Amino acid sequence: MGSDESIHFVQAKMNKEYPSHHSSSALMSSMGAIQAIVFALCVDKDWTQWKLGYNIRLLMVAYSVCS
Repeated sequence: MGSDESIHFVQAKMNKEYPSHHSSSALMSSMGAIQAIVFALCVDKDWTQWKLGYNIRLLMVAYSVCS
């Protein structure tokens, strides 16, 4: 079972439990964001890399959010 198939399987079960498509999409997006944060914190444990200063890295984040 590929990852694309498993996502559709989860979405089908979610649509039966939560008939409101917008709330189920928001719930799945929130859970994905939480999983990504936990994964990133486990992989990169150097706290100096997480500090966001006023440099090119801040501009890259702002540009990616706005585009």
